Amino acid sequence: MSSNWILTHAGHSFSYDDEHIESNTYDVQDIAHSLALTCRYGGMTDYHYSVAQHSCLIAQEIWLETHDPVLCLDGLFHDAEEAYMGDMKTPLKNMMPDFRAMSRKVDKAIRRSFNNVGVPLEMSGITREYDYRILLDERLALLPDGELWDIQKDGTRPLGVTIQKWSPEMAKGQFLHMFGFYSNAHLFSESQNRP
Repeated sequence: MSSNWILTHAGHSFSYDDEHIESNTYDVQDIAHSLALTCRYGGMTDYHYSVAQHSCLIAQEIWLETHDPVLCLDGLFHDAEEAYMGDMKTPLKNMMPDFRAMSRKVDKAIRRSFNNVGVPLEMSGITREYDYRILLDERLALLPDGELWDIQKDGTRPLGVTIQKWSPEMAKGQFLHMFGFYSNAHLFSESQNRP
């Protein structure tokens, strides 16, 4: 193995080389653990607000709207590649096309790895919309007043979630609980639809 690899929390070797992206081990424990410790907005928030919590809130809102476990898994996993790639600030990410390209490759590999339990291969429109709208809830709850974002000017409605302070342990636990619930709901639904 080249020097382009890391050791994950669960003890797996994760390689960034193109030929290994698909064959890496993608472990939900690693994903939940890393996302729970990764703070959104580059840590510029009033308190630690994790990517795991953000993902759980989106999945929860999708469940309330649709009761579709596949869409909920999509919401839960929409930022899963950040467990391996980190959460880079969006303006900086937009300036780094190679980073964006690798993030997309890791996202696709994760989705393929968990597709057997219901994670869809592509992000849904509802997840994309909710991921955009929650920015307004997060800004109000977590960030200081300042220059308006474009989303605050374009008529977008907030998602309407309440942001509470979760510890990393709670965020990890909620992520794993939701993963178990939604994946089991999907598998049960699949078994009921078989002839």
